[in-house]
Amino acid sequence: MRTKNQLRIVSGYLSGQLIDTPKTSATKPMGERERIAIFNQIRSHLPEARVLDAFAGSGALGITAISNGANSVDFLEKNPEAIKTISANLKKHKCNEKAKIVKNIDGLSVYDLIFADPPYFMRTQGVLKRPEGSEFNGCDDEWDSFKDNESYVKFTHLWLEECKRILKNNGSIWVIGGMQCIYTIGGIMQDLGFWFINDVIWQKSNPTPNFMGTRLNNSHETLIWACKDKKSKFTLCHTLLNN
Repeated sequence: MRTKNQLRIVSGYLSGQLIDTPKTSATKPMGERERIAIFNQIRSHLPEARVLDAFAGSGALGITAISNGANSVDFLEKNPEAIKTISANLKKHKCNEKAKIVKNIDGLSVYDLIFADPPYFMRTQGVLKRPEGSEFNGCDDEWDSFKDNESYVKFTHLWLEECKRILKNNGSIWVIGGMQCIYTIGGIMQDLGFWFINDVIWQKSNPTPNFMGTRLNNSHETLIWACKDKKSKFTLCHTLLNN
């Protein structure tokens, strides 16, 4: 039976199997709908691919890539509890031969595909309350805390620059973000020369509450699908999207 601390693998030979999420607020698992949207578009290109799961958290994206035939997956993560969880999930599903947990990346143009689910920089302050009076537990953890927007821009530019360095010429990257960060991320990606293929909108079933009723509810997140530059080649599989 699936618990609130578990995620379902959404496609491939491990489809339907469960993985655990870290017992820490230092990670934020990507929703099931988002993962389905991604893998419906890319799974035909995963056989023999080398993949990076950046800000890996539970390792759900990387493990699903293995489930769809990826040749190897590196899980980039620094949080000890997350590393422990990824290791246990890999062992549970016998994926160790194709997986490696890393804290940094060496080399140039080594990945066919990169997943990135970075900190959002939520910018929440004080106590937030739902309309009925209960407190909303937003994200004020260290991993999502930055001094100011300039600090977040520097951090984002750094990791995106590294992604550009290690992505193969015809490789692609998927980045997810909410309204607090996706425009910053997208702007930096374009400044670095990434070429946008699509933006995919995920409508959340459990959005942040509309606390004061003074603006529209923030009920979606955005996934940017991009390739290394304008000359990169990519393929969209319409048949899989219609399934």
